Amino acid sequence: MEMLQGLVCMQTKGIKVDLEGIAKASEETKEAIKDYETTLEEQIGFEINHRSSNQKMKYFYIDKGIKP
Repeated sequence: MEMLQGLVCMQTKGIKVDLEGIAKASEETKEAIKDYETTLEEQIGFEINHRSSNQKMKYFYIDKGIKP
């Protein structure tokens, strides 16, 4: 029951959010992702869209010759 009271309070009054902290963490995360993408491209030798299933399949199955 105590938990319910806390949740109702949060729902009606809201909670404090560190907007500067969130913005800083977001920028740090974006930079880390760019670093990982750069590392990936350096290791495979060309630019690849890591979100593209087709490009990843081509790389692993055709370029690298790995059988599915």
